[in-house]
Amino acid sequence: MEIKSKAIKKFKVSKKKIAALIIVRLNSSRLKNKALKKINNFISIQILIKRLKKLENISKIVLTTSAHKKLPELKKIAKKENINFFVGSEENVLDRIIKCAEKFKLDRIIRITGDDIFRDIKKLDQAILSHNKSKKDITVMKNIPYGLGSEIFNLKVLKIIDKKMNKECDSGYLSWFIDRKIFKVNDFDCKFKDYKDIILSLDYKIDLNIMKFIVKKLGIYFTTEELINLYKNNKIRFKKFKLLRIKIDNKIPYFHHPSKTKYKLNI
Repeated sequence: MEIKSKAIKKFKVSKKKIAALIIVRLNSSRLKNKALKKINNFISIQILIKRLKKLENISKIVLTTSAHKKLPELKKIAKKENINFFVGSEENVLDRIIKCAEKFKLDRIIRITGDDIFRDIKKLDQAILSHNKSKKDITVMKNIPYGLGSEIFNLKVLKIIDKKMNKECDSGYLSWFIDRKIFKVNDFDCKFKDYKDIILSLDYKIDLNIMKFIVKKLGIYFTTEELINLYKNNKIRFKKFKLLRIKIDNKIPYFHHPSKTKYKLNI
C-alpha cells in the first residue's frame, strides 16, 4: 500500500506541470475571427474549451492569443469557462507558447490549435499518459481523422526549436519542426485508420457547414467512434465537402510562409 501511495503522489506532482495551451489567432487571412464564429448555439472556441475541460490528466487550460480589437471577447469567454488567459506575440507563436509555459511553470505542453475544435479527448488523455511513461521529447497522435489529434512537447524541446529554427519560417507550424533524427518521438496509435474523408479544421467558411451538421446530429461532446458512425451514414456529404475544400485549398497562395523543406533545425 505504501508503494502505491508513493506512485500516486508522484503522478500528482507530475500532473501539475502539464497543460493544454489553446493557440488562437483572430487575424487569420482565410477566415477572420474564426474563434468567435457561431456553430449552432455555441461559439466555436467554446466548443473546444468545453471538450478540453473533460481531460483528466492536465493541471490547467490556457487560452493563448495576441493583441486584437476583439481580445476582450476572448477574455470574457476564458473567464466564463474558468480557464487561464495569456497574451503574447502575434508573429512569433513559439515565443508566445514558451513565455506562457514559463509563466505557469510548465514543463510539458499540449499544443491545441484553436482551429481544431473537436479534439479527441479520450485519446488525448491516453496520449498524455503514454508521453509521461515513454520519457520521450515529443508525443504525436497517429491514425486519427484530420483535426482530432494533438502533439505533446517537452518545454526544453520547444526552446531548442526556437533557438535553432530558420527564422524565415512560421513557428506556428510546430509539427513541421519535428525532426526524428534530433528528437525522441513517441508515436501514440489512436487506431482510427482509413478515415481521410473526415476533415475537421476551421479554416474556411465552408468548414462551418460540416461542423454545424455534426453538432446538430451529435452535440458537442461526441466521441470519435460516434463521429465515424455519422460519417459512415453520410459518406457522400463528407466526400463532397472534402472535394470542395481541396478546391478552395488549391486556390490559396502559400506565399505567407516558406516551403516545408525549409522547416529544418540548424543543429
